[in-house]
Amino acid sequence: MASIKLYKRSKKQPCYRLSYKDSTSGLWKQKLLHCSRDEADEIRKRIDAEYAWYQLHPELVNKQEHIPLSVAKKRFLSAKLHLIAYSTYKRYERVFKSFENHVGEIYIQEISSSVISKYAAEMLEDRVAAGINLDLRHLKAFLRYCHSEDMISKVPKIEMIKEKKRPVYFITKEQYQEWYNSTEILGKDTDMVRDIATIVLMTAARISEILSAKWEQIDLDAGVIHLYDLYSDDVSDKTNSGGKLYLNQKACDILSKYKENLPGPYPVTYDWFEWRMRRVSTEAGFRLRPHDLRKTAGSWLVQDGVDIYRVSKFMRHTSVVVTEKHYADLMSDQHHETADQMATFL
Repeated sequence: MASIKLYKRSKKQPCYRLSYKDSTSGLWKQKLLHCSRDEADEIRKRIDAEYAWYQLHPELVNKQEHIPLSVAKKRFLSAKLHLIAYSTYKRYERVFKSFENHVGEIYIQEISSSVISKYAAEMLEDRVAAGINLDLRHLKAFLRYCHSEDMISKVPKIEMIKEKKRPVYFITKEQYQEWYNSTEILGKDTDMVRDIATIVLMTAARISEILSAKWEQIDLDAGVIHLYDLYSDDVSDKTNSGGKLYLNQKACDILSKYKENLPGPYPVTYDWFEWRMRRVSTEAGFRLRPHDLRKTAGSWLVQDGVDIYRVSKFMRHTSVVVTEKHYADLMSDQHHETADQMATFL
């Protein structure tokens, strides 16, 4: 029933277009799979098996409330397998395990706002609000998928837990220089680790955006890195806004050193870089994780008096509210300067 075909238009290869008949609605649908031919074929077989199962249980097609959570979960994970990062996939698995331990085996239609609120309250006894809210956002994405697949009539309202305000973690310029000097313990890897860290810091990028960047995205003459959405052919970033990373001359010079590397400047993985960062941090005597570089960049800009709106745009936050939430406390006191400027208007 289902079929796969090589999709050559995608910039991310290999890519296959899966055409299948939805087991519940009976409509033909398509999705792009960024994986090998064998993996795509395995997905096709699973969808065919699911369709055959529904043919043997036609009473469930029009009684979506009888779909167990375990069945809906498997359908969701199968659909997302090659569309999200591996770490995100594993996170979904952990969230489902935790949620199922709390609610047991229930039907998807029975998941209500009160059920989720009780789950969140129970988790709050042993966990912090930020971690629980992350789980709730994953559950919301799952329930939205269930709604899009006609498994539930509407998505129940999910209330986030109020989080205590925590100061953003960053290091000082002196600490960064100390960390930079400590990278000498890495031997032959020293230069690449230094260069990657410097690029991330100067662009306020997410580490994955630098490590996954291909030369076709990088324009050294214009001083930008175009960010591509993993799920489509459109230029985008995490916020799906068509983002760019802006490069100063020093960043361009660093990237130029790796022109011979293909398909992108850095042939290393996140784990490769994170392990070396952790080793150097132990030597330096303070914490510095890959994402801390991005937070440090934002903190330095705000402390140096750069307008919070410009910082927000540079860091590609979804809203200036996000930037204010994390960095407003670091803003220098500019109120007297503003008052003095008002005096010049009269």
